[in-house]
Amino acid sequence: MTEPHQFTLEALMAEEGLYVNAGLPENLRRQLAAAKEREEQAGALRERADRILASIAEHEAQIAKLHQELRQVLDQYVPSANAKGKVSAA
Repeated sequence: MTEPHQFTLEALMAEEGLYVNAGLPENLRRQLAAAKEREEQAGALRERADRILASIAEHEAQIAKLHQELRQVLDQYVPSANAKGKVSAA
């Protein structure tokens, strides 16, 4: 049995006693095949989206780290001016 959130058209049909090769009309077999193809494409798109989101999270972490390092360098080389608010835009 599939997980509750992973129901497929084929699994639902099997639960109802309908089977793909049980003499379905040609148009229904084509529709079923097309639905299965869309389902597979959707799964591939979900996986790709997950990889993209993971990559974005990694880049955000790198940006935060670089920002922190930059702040430390600025504080090291211009500590008194930053503390007194005397840093001017050059």
